[in-house]
Amino acid sequence: MKRASIVVVVIAVGITALLVLKPRSFQARRAPVGETPCIRGQTAPDLALESVDARIVHLSDFQGKGVLLHFWATSWLPCRVEMQWFEQMHNQYGPQGLQVLGIAMVNADKKDIAEFASNLGVDYPILLGKESVGDSYGGVKVLPVTVYVGRDGKIVEKGGARSPLWCQIQADIYGHEVEIVDAEEGAAYGAALLAGVANGVWSSVEEACECAVHIATRVQPRPAVVNTMRSQYQLYRALYPALKPTFAKLANNESREIPN
Repeated sequence: MKRASIVVVVIAVGITALLVLKPRSFQARRAPVGETPCIRGQTAPDLALESVDARIVHLSDFQGKGVLLHFWATSWLPCRVEMQWFEQMHNQYGPQGLQVLGIAMVNADKKDIAEFASNLGVDYPILLGKESVGDSYGGVKVLPVTVYVGRDGKIVEKGGARSPLWCQIQADIYGHEVEIVDAEEGAAYGAALLAGVANGVWSSVEEACECAVHIATRVQPRPAVVNTMRSQYQLYRALYPALKPTFAKLANNESREIPN
């Protein structure tokens, strides 16, 4: 819960100017309406990218495994947070057939990229990305972008925080409509609006948003799911205080080495 909250806060700070108008959830869109194809269910394009340790890695090298492709950049904090999560997932579920591949979409020296990943404790393969590879997966203009490829080689989902599935989950959890903004940028878009207000282009942030923010898609909450979420949440609130001491004991036990 705490880690998920960090990501939500980071994204929210980046688009503060878009959030001051309405008590609804906004998501930065990757591309203008109609230009980003839905790739869910399609066979994942093979890729051949150099890794930071000078190997050529193909997606087909992991045939029969579930593969998580993480397109990232060194300059964006959510990428760093996700990389550490994915390292944990790779360690925990790797023996069951999960393979994580990090694809660095940044114009930087290979040594610097390797050092960046190493400092985060990342041990899964880090590949040097190409724009053509990102385009083959429907475009990755706003990072981070995650693509999930099933064991059958078909794309299960793309987008993570910006995916249609995640937007639907948010709408159901909050019980409110989620609006997807028709914009490629997140933080930069909000900063541009604030700069326009500061320079007199608009008289207020509200006016700037009314003029410049356009909604691409609206995702409606599903009443039956909302009711289920709320009832289960009340159950969670009742259980957690009672189980919290037990969780601490379990964590303490897991940290101890098992004697031979």
